[in-house]
Amino acid sequence: MLTWIRDHGGLPARPDAWLFREATHLLDSPARTPSPAVRGALYRMLAGLPGVRSLGTVRDPLGRPAVGVALREHTSALGTIDWQLLLSPSSDFVMATRAVVVRPGATNRGLPPAPRSTSP
Repeated sequence: MLTWIRDHGGLPARPDAWLFREATHLLDSPARTPSPAVRGALYRMLAGLPGVRSLGTVRDPLGRPAVGVALREHTSALGTIDWQLLLSPSSDFVMATRAVVVRPGATNRGLPPAPRSTSP
């Protein structure tokens, strides 16, 4: 993916965070579901990214139990953001994705930091 983006406009400033967000978009695409082989490759890539961590069991925005993984990104514009992927505990179904403001930055300074996630 990094080779493709480099050849089509240049590398992102924070490649690990970009890969996390793009893989999440591909896994959660309503227009086209990736094949099982591609889904597996995306999950392996996510698991191998530096800084990716398990959130354990959390609740999705609808209150359902989910398994969460996240990558924290620090930028001056957005501050500290946790990019989160919430999966069904019984399958690889993407239940939700979200960006959680841990500490606001210059462009979102009016937003309060999000409360800590709660376990089911």
